[in-house]
Amino acid sequence: MRGGKRPGAGRKPGSKNKASAAREKAIAESGLTPLEYMLSVMRNDETPRDVRLEAARSAAPYVHPRLNSVEHKGDLHHHYHDDAQSVAGKLLPELAGPGAPAPTGSTH
Repeated sequence: MRGGKRPGAGRKPGSKNKASAAREKAIAESGLTPLEYMLSVMRNDETPRDVRLEAARSAAPYVHPRLNSVEHKGDLHHHYHDDAQSVAGKLLPELAGPGAPAPTGSTH
């Protein structure tokens, strides 16, 4: 027997093992996946409202993934107004043309 990593050896990424392939084939042949069933219950106007809500709640994670929380890493004391004033101070003389008065200090 030969050991170690060899180019082209092993199952390809994303390919199904025999058990997964057999399970997916059986589900496809049955005609309705569990998700499809939950969605059909949710969309059936004759189904009681509480049952429809439970079906929607159960199906939601498969249709709408949860959003991850994001940690803010910026400067909480940074003022965008100050940046705008700085940029305006650099641009206004160019826009006003030669001989225009230079902008003066802050307005806040």
